[in-house]
Amino acid sequence: MATFTVTTNLDTGDDQSVTGDLAAETADGGGLSLREAILLANAAAGADTIVFAGSTGEAFEAGGTITLSGSELTLSTDITIDGDVSGDGRADVIIDANDASRVFHVSGGSSTLASLDLRNGRSTGDGGAVLINAGATLAIDRTTIRDSDAANGGAIANAGTLDLTTSTISGGSTSGGGGGIHSTGTTNLINATIHGASGFGAGIYVLAGTTTVLNSTLTGNSSDLSFAQGILVESFATLDIANSIVVGNGGSPGSGNGVLGFIDSTITASNTLTTGEAAQIFAQTAVIPGSAVAGGRLADNGGPVETVALRFHGSNPALDAGDDTRAPATDALGNPRIDQPNVGADGANFSDLGAVELQTVLPLPTLTGFGGTVAHTENGPAVVLDTDATIADADADALNGGLGDYAGSSLTVARAGGAEVLDLFGFDAGAASFMAMNGRLYDQNGDAFADVVNSGGRLTVNFTSQDTVATSALVQDVLRSITYATASEAPEDVTVEAAFRGIFGAPVAATVDVDVTGVNSAPTFEVLDPPVVEGTLASGLNVRSGVLGTSVLLQLAVVGDVNGDGIEEVAVSAPRAFLSSAIAGGYALLVDGATGAVLQDHRGTAPFDTLGASIAGVGDVDGDGVVDWAAGLDRSFNPGSVQIYSGASGSVIRTINGGDNFGQAIAGGFDFNGDSVPDIAVVAQRAVSVRSGADGTSLFSVSTPSTFAPAIANAGDVDSDGRNDLIVGDPGFDGAGGRDTGAVSIYSGDGGALLFRIEGSAADESFGLEVGGIGDVDGDG
Repeated sequence: MATFTVTTNLDTGDDQSVTGDLAAETADGGGLSLREAILLANAAAGADTIVFAGSTGEAFEAGGTITLSGSELTLSTDITIDGDVSGDGRADVIIDANDASRVFHVSGGSSTLASLDLRNGRSTGDGGAVLINAGATLAIDRTTIRDSDAANGGAIANAGTLDLTTSTISGGSTSGGGGGIHSTGTTNLINATIHGASGFGAGIYVLAGTTTVLNSTLTGNSSDLSFAQGILVESFATLDIANSIVVGNGGSPGSGNGVLGFIDSTITASNTLTTGEAAQIFAQTAVIPGSAVAGGRLADNGGPVETVALRFHGSNPALDAGDDTRAPATDALGNPRIDQPNVGADGANFSDLGAVELQTVLPLPTLTGFGGTVAHTENGPAVVLDTDATIADADADALNGGLGDYAGSSLTVARAGGAEVLDLFGFDAGAASFMAMNGRLYDQNGDAFADVVNSGGRLTVNFTSQDTVATSALVQDVLRSITYATASEAPEDVTVEAAFRGIFGAPVAATVDVDVTGVNSAPTFEVLDPPVVEGTLASGLNVRSGVLGTSVLLQLAVVGDVNGDGIEEVAVSAPRAFLSSAIAGGYALLVDGATGAVLQDHRGTAPFDTLGASIAGVGDVDGDGVVDWAAGLDRSFNPGSVQIYSGASGSVIRTINGGDNFGQAIAGGFDFNGDSVPDIAVVAQRAVSVRSGADGTSLFSVSTPSTFAPAIANAGDVDSDGRNDLIVGDPGFDGAGGRDTGAVSIYSGDGGALLFRIEGSAADESFGLEVGGIGDVDGDG
């Protein structure tokens, strides 16, 4: 085991004659050349090391270039060549083959090339810069191989074992396979970069054997043939690739830019990008010569070799996407592969994909001016929380030419300490720069820039830059337009928290206090003399003390004598009542007509169920001799339904689901299909559906021209066919007299055919606002 020190950068003359004696070779007039040192090491026993004289006044004090004389350097035993003269981990020694030969031929042994710059290798055979024979092993570390060319393996041809670590191949070309690497043996890449290579399977051509690629970047490679410009795996060859990026490679039309395997090849890929745009992933890009495709740009980003840096943006799919169990401890720059503060998605996986871990650290975003106190009256108009608050995020504000791009950021607003379902958040309708609609935010041109989730007392805005960029100005306007309202009076002092999460890092938060003035109290029911009977409903039932929520819309309906005391019971509902279990869940009650006692209590269970949007007696549907009743949930998440309740027990006999706003109005207690079971007519958006009381199936439906909720009733047997017919009032009908003249239509109970229609005579008459069957008035049967 010996160490040989190269003292000259010459590769000609006397340095070509080797006596096998170190002293003689050093004193032959030119000093010890690299070629002589290699020949001596090949001849010596054991593993040897070659270094370069770098002390003051010596040949490699400031580094240096060795230009080969026209023939390759052959390593046949265990040799390590270390070109780091200054000790900084970078290559100080350049070995230039001058396009006259390959640089190294590893014919045997186990060798290491460290901190070298290998240039301009050329071979008419395989391996433009390096050729590794079967049975030989070569480790290449912190080394750059550039601008080499060969028939196969423009930079490296490996038939033995190759470990390429923290190294870069740049500009290898071949007329065959593997502009970067041609492999028929065992090849391992860790923290490697292959850029600017050309040929089919331009980056790596795995002809045989097994190739493993970990945390490496292949971009900017190209091919004029229709084969993968990234990695090509031949039949019966194996590729295992993880935590890597193979994106931004181009060439002839139709060529794949990622990884391609032929039939019977074995490819295992995990946590790896093989598709996508280079501009989305890399900090800098450049169009590949002869191609319309852009690849990542190779640059000095620090570290021992040039690399391709990652884009610093939250939408970058390479950030925090690695599998830490397979990632090396450091990246190609020598930095640790651990999650840095404010960098990446802070996900379960902390390492980034590719050869370089993003290390840039910018200041946390700030949320200022969001504070103070605002006043709100329970169930009153919503109040804007703060009109001068400001979000600042240095990384996002710098994008989009300085106008900002907040894609990947989010803003969440909720009651501090936990969301309260009775809190309602929204946006000021007077906001000048955007509008909220259908779960999205749109700019003045109607282009979406954010998605909105607003439920359960929590508002979340996810800025997406979907149709247009979520600029800094738009984000500020959104923050300053958020409104708050509540249906709860407790507590009187509410603290609302806004939390902003930038494209990197943890969220920052600020709070606003809201003084709530309560106005709420629960309703009570009282029956006055005379008792509630048909025709005396208004005087017979009194609703006392207060409101359950905004626009309760109290409704009453006579159901019939449920309890057999000879007095009809009444159904009462408040569809927009705010319950503790659900915003606008609503309730529907069956009240004793004699005493006012609540016999049955049904409540909405989900936000905006609006149970009790309509109520009606529906006759004895279940055949137990007791009249039943029904309530509509016209805005429930079904999106609409009607529940039929047993008059005897209060249990749900049947739930009938329908279309938009199904359940706006109900009419029941009459038989359309002749089965002796009362059927039910239900109003939905622009339609009336008649359903079987026996099983809820559709008997027929009719369309209404306007969106105004129609009135419905049993018309009796109008066409003398022995069946009840349906009367529908449509006050929003636009007739010959103009807008909203209204109309009343009679439909056959046997199939729903239109029998006749009577229209209003003048605009805004709203004829048909209420309808009802009146029997045989003229006595004609």
